[in-house]
Amino acid sequence: MYTSFYDMSSGGTQKEKWKTIYIEGDEDAATRMFEDIFCKNPNEAECLCCGENYYIKEEESNGIDEILKMELKSSHGLKLRSMIIFNKEKDTIFKRD
Repeated sequence: MYTSFYDMSSGGTQKEKWKTIYIEGDEDAATRMFEDIFCKNPNEAECLCCGENYYIKEEESNGIDEILKMELKSSHGLKLRSMIIFNKEKDTIFKRD
């Protein structure tokens, strides 16, 4: 299982270098790891009129291959968005800038 953090560009800016961040684990564990890695709470809102900074969703996935297939499907096979994938040990296992 992975949890995705999709940057909503609230406040008019992207918060990190990657549009989508995947972290291995359920939403609670992944949110704690997100806070450890990026030193910010992904549930906060940059500005109240724009909403939350990230759309957070648990993804039933068996690993990086399934995540990449989901990303290609959501982009209609055109181009992968910028993304980074972390495992439970906080190691980067895939990155596309």
